[in-house]
Amino acid sequence: VVVVSDNGGPIQEPSGNPSSGNNYPLRGGKYSFYEGGINVVGMLKWPAALGGRAGAVYDGLLHACDLYATLATLGGAKTMQMQDTIGSLEVGKRADIVLHDTDRPEWRPLLNVANQLVWSADGRGVHTVFVDGSKVVENGQMTTIDEGTFYNRCQMAGEAITARSGLPDKAKWPLL
Repeated sequence: VVVVSDNGGPIQEPSGNPSSGNNYPLRGGKYSFYEGGINVVGMLKWPAALGGRAGAVYDGLLHACDLYATLATLGGAKTMQMQDTIGSLEVGKRADIVLHDTDRPEWRPLLNVANQLVWSADGRGVHTVFVDGSKVVENGQMTTIDEGTFYNRCQMAGEAITARSGLPDKAKWPLL
């Protein structure tokens, strides 16, 4: 069970810089003591997430978006009535996981992992991939096929299709 609320938009950033938030007719906003900025309670009843500690308190900033990925994954598994076999990384459950190499330009500076995964990262940083418990990518290379052979076969197939099409070679300059 998750209960969240909102305490209005920011009228200034924590640094003191102005923001475009507007909480009219309330005074203030986030980071202020007026009614538009009063901190509200968020409650989460989820023993596994709290390490089994009843009454655990988290004093940091939290946004509902911080919970979406987890809730969608677990909720999706439950909706499909497969929560016993998928939906979380647990021993005995089927799972896929992608490990990224964060020592790359698109990951630096590493400030918000979730945001950077969505907005900055791409396939070039994928280091290792497990699908249903089997490693299918290691050190950025597929383990289930010979990539060199695959790329050669793709090249030959593309050239054969081009030759059969009867279309002229449209290259504007020669490849060396």
